[in-house]
Amino acid sequence: MDKKTGQTGQISWLFRPAQLLHWCREQVVVLQAHMGSALAAVWSKALTEQDRWPLFAPVAVGMGIGLYFSMPSEPGWGSLVGLAIVLAVALAVLARPLLIGVEPASPVRYAGLVICIFAALVALGFAAAKTRTILVAAPILSEPDGPVELDGEVIGASKQEGGGWRLLITPSRIEDVAPENMPAVVRMSVRQKGLTFQPGERIQIWGRLMPPPDPVSPYAFDFARQSYFKQIGAVGFALGQPEILEAADQSGPVDRFSIWVAQWRLQLAERIRGHLPGEAGAIAAALMTGDRDVISEETRENMRIAGLAHLLAISGLHMALFGGLVFAVSRFALAAIEPIAIRTNIKKISAVNGWLAALSYLILTGASISTQRAFIMISMMFLAVLIDRAALSMRSVAAAGFVILLISPESLLDVGFQMSFSAVIALIAFYESQRRRWLLQPNIYRERSRSAATFRKMGLYLLGIGLTTIVAEAATGPFAAFHFNRVAGYGLIGNLLVMPLVGVLIMPCAVLAFALMPFGLEHFALTPMGWGLDWLLAVSAEISSWRGSEVYLPSWPTAALVTICLGGLWIAFWQTQWRFYGLALMAFGVVQALTYDPPDILIDRDGKNVAVRADDDQLIVLSNRRAKFAADSWARRSGQSAPSNNPGAFTCDTEGCVVWRPAYPKVSYIRSAAIAEEECQRADILISQVPLPRRLRTMCRDRILVIDRFDLWRYGAHAIWIRGETWHLEHTAGVRGNRPWSPSK
Repeated sequence: MDKKTGQTGQISWLFRPAQLLHWCREQVVVLQAHMGSALAAVWSKALTEQDRWPLFAPVAVGMGIGLYFSMPSEPGWGSLVGLAIVLAVALAVLARPLLIGVEPASPVRYAGLVICIFAALVALGFAAAKTRTILVAAPILSEPDGPVELDGEVIGASKQEGGGWRLLITPSRIEDVAPENMPAVVRMSVRQKGLTFQPGERIQIWGRLMPPPDPVSPYAFDFARQSYFKQIGAVGFALGQPEILEAADQSGPVDRFSIWVAQWRLQLAERIRGHLPGEAGAIAAALMTGDRDVISEETRENMRIAGLAHLLAISGLHMALFGGLVFAVSRFALAAIEPIAIRTNIKKISAVNGWLAALSYLILTGASISTQRAFIMISMMFLAVLIDRAALSMRSVAAAGFVILLISPESLLDVGFQMSFSAVIALIAFYESQRRRWLLQPNIYRERSRSAATFRKMGLYLLGIGLTTIVAEAATGPFAAFHFNRVAGYGLIGNLLVMPLVGVLIMPCAVLAFALMPFGLEHFALTPMGWGLDWLLAVSAEISSWRGSEVYLPSWPTAALVTICLGGLWIAFWQTQWRFYGLALMAFGVVQALTYDPPDILIDRDGKNVAVRADDDQLIVLSNRRAKFAADSWARRSGQSAPSNNPGAFTCDTEGCVVWRPAYPKVSYIRSAAIAEEECQRADILISQVPLPRRLRTMCRDRILVIDRFDLWRYGAHAIWIRGETWHLEHTAGVRGNRPWSPSK
């Protein structure tokens, strides 16, 4: 006890339970007060922008879908039904007094209601993903099978670079495969040249089949999951020339609409390429029919490096130009007919014509995710014209995302969905924020002379292209870096040189070519279109040759991308100053990406490729020339343009290789079990391309890390992180979990 103050000393006070409990309660009250004031401030700001709340509905649905796909095993319906019951009760309790007016809408009750609605949307997304997984379920080939004989109907055919074909076949018979285990769709590659296929043909192929391949490393792209939702249960290649058993029905019956559309697309693509040979014709066919398979890899690469690859994905730009041009031409033509112009609303008639043109373009180009999004948005725009309302652009994007996510939840994981929506959301948010500042100034085009006004309009047009490119590149950059591990260094220059021509020549000529095709006069439109495409090819080739035109970046975790995405959506959806709080989320995501530690050792699923990280952080790959896909993917995910095949990093002989590095475990990679026992005594990590006898596996695993062919078959590709004398191991089976598209072996 202090004699002057009468207070107990600090140390003795800590041992008095009653006083300690009282102090803790006081601190809790203070903390609650501070938290309450902070939450009240947040709630107050949110209330000022209630009209923006619906924009977060697809975000909540997407969170539920993401939660579903992140589950380590297939979830049952029990927990989801229980959550639905709890949410229904909570919504009923919170909403009933507000609806019947028994009591005023208190902030706590109102906030609780909003949170429950958000949680219900998350559950809706989870349920949509679960339902979609059940609806598309189809048998998957369990093991490589072949050579086998396959009979089936061609439902999709696309010509490949070099003259080969890629076929989608619904099999009616597969040798040695029971009907109940037969995949719904098989994707076959036909390498023989000089052949022609039509959707609807019945063919017989002698070839090799295998299950859709697993990822080449943990967290890499999962082709098997993508194939599952397309009902592709096997992939393979033909060993001989396929035999056509029955020709396609060219009449296109109504009950075979998809076959008829596929035939129509293929015929139009061949017709376009017949008028425009070479790469210009291949790109024209891609823009008009969505068939991109004939475009050479060199052209694709040049367009990626030049920042022009987005032109090959049918998106909002193409849909707006196509439907908008039909709308404008229809309105101009109807206005020239006086009786129609006087007696009818030509604007609404033109809106219907524009919508029908957009619908035809959607069907013709294959209805990809970006095209679906663009079609929904332009449909809402034309609907606004019909009901004499102004289109709300950001709400139309939210509606498009909401519909697509509910119809095909797996789209959330598709890079096309992510990049398409990120670009459009960022552009709309940017122009919404700038609209009142300078875009709608009434005197913006008023100049003393007509020539000055013309030059100013041209300058503003180029400025708009430049700003659009910068905003779109900034929005899609994180997704490009995450999925492709590279970004275009001179994308702004490429778009400034090409996009004006796309809007005034290439796409208008495409629309005109469609209009002239029934008369056989499409060459009058395709020829000038080819001039514009030749310029596009020249610009792409030139920019791709510049130094620094492409920047490679290493992979980073999915959590970092999600954090950056949520921060960007926070900035885009809100309109007041608190939107910039999203920058903190984005900064945290960038920190997550920069601090990610890539694996030190990688082994592919067949044991034919092994990679080790060198002292200079370069990935050194011991590659089998016949299995280079994994090595190239690893190098790209490591931020390298190509794998580094440094012979000095490995000491090799006919039976295996040894990796030596200072302060690094000794890694031994063997191709024969004969030296396994010897290497087990010398190595710290033993990787075997062949299966090891159980006795050797048991003996070696008592002292070192062993990965043999059996482990690779069962668990897929492996990745090892080395931390001094310890290591951390992950494999694709553990990352993917036991899901319908990745059943455990």
